[in-house]
Amino acid sequence: MTSLYKIQPRHLNEHSRLYGGQLLEWIDNYCFAKTERYLKKAGERFVTRATDCEFLFPVFLGDVIKIKLKKETIKNTSITFDYEVISKNKTVAKGSSTFVKITKDKPTSIK
Repeated sequence: MTSLYKIQPRHLNEHSRLYGGQLLEWIDNYCFAKTERYLKKAGERFVTRATDCEFLFPVFLGDVIKIKLKKETIKNTSITFDYEVISKNKTVAKGSSTFVKITKDKPTSIK
């Protein structure tokens, strides 16, 4: 599964490149949405536990990026997504995001 974004002026930093915080927001939202299929009852939710992102190349105004999930690892209470961000057929960022399932503010089993 992938998600596409076109870089607009509001996404740029003071160096006219994609603002890293904007990319992290898109990655977090995309991965978070993927966790919802593991919710079984009311009161359960997922929270971001950790995000690791390596920025490899800059992205500029007008570029289109694709966020692609490469791997999903499910443990007892957490899900980790490995992702890759691609622009112009080149990996511009990569990393992983981990989410923990909680109920009443305590970790809850996913399985």
